[in-house]
Amino acid sequence: MKKIWLLAFLGIASALFSPESGNLLPPAHADPPEGPKNSEPEKALPEPSGGLGSQEVPRDDGGKDRVYYSVTTPEEEKKARQEEKEKEDKSWEMLRNIIIDRRTR
Repeated sequence: MKKIWLLAFLGIASALFSPESGNLLPPAHADPPEGPKNSEPEKALPEPSGGLGSQEVPRDDGGKDRVYYSVTTPEEEKKARQEEKEKEDKSWEMLRNIIIDRRTR
């Protein structure tokens, strides 16, 4: 029975992904169009002062999007690592107190 399902799956997969049947996949899975928009490298965000910043990004339709970002300081990273370490230690302590009964009926 498993072989039949496997063969059916392989048959469907080969039909979907064969070069002759390019119309079976939805357009969302198609390759992006080639053009000057895709050839531009992405620009890196400028280094913010004070860890916070924003940048306006123009859209193709003439509108603008605003991107807000922040950069963590070494002190914030150290504090976050310490909090994660405390959470991990607390989790291990809870696991040490669990009794697992592996008996079957």
